[in-house]
Amino acid sequence: MSINSKSKLLFIGDSITRGGLGVNFVKKIQQHFGGIEVVNLGKDGESMNVIAKRLVKHLQKHNDYDYVVSAGGLGDVGIPA
Repeated sequence: MSINSKSKLLFIGDSITRGGLGVNFVKKIQQHFGGIEVVNLGKDGESMNVIAKRLVKHLQKHNDYDYVVSAGGLGDVGIPA
């Protein structure tokens, strides 16, 4: 994996990805690599199946990313099997 100043990254996931509380890891990554384009589609309270559906819809319209990072799962813990 090679990230350079022209790389475009999409982060999609739950509230941890959104970064509203505590350390925003998406902003930290953007700062670390300096100048990369980052889109953050983190949304509070979403489970992995909702995140996956949202990702597909988003990529149907915007598919010019070099890397896609999907993070979630905390919302799945409370869902009965």
